[in-house]
Amino acid sequence: MERKQCKFRKLTEEQVQEIREQYATRKWTHRDLAKKYDVSEKTIGKAVKGIVKPKPFYIL
Repeated sequence: MERKQCKFRKLTEEQVQEIREQYATRKWTHRDLAKKYDVSEKTIGKAVKGIVKPKPFYIL
């Protein structure tokens, strides 16, 4: 059976954790992180606040 990545969620758990850590250093803005991870600033804001749900690695 072929596995496909989920297209609805753009960030993995690892990426969300990285975003939170980077933002906490106060060296990164939402805009900088959005460009780095190729998502919207709104998505970064949700990740920082813990609202975004990380995507699963694969969906069967």
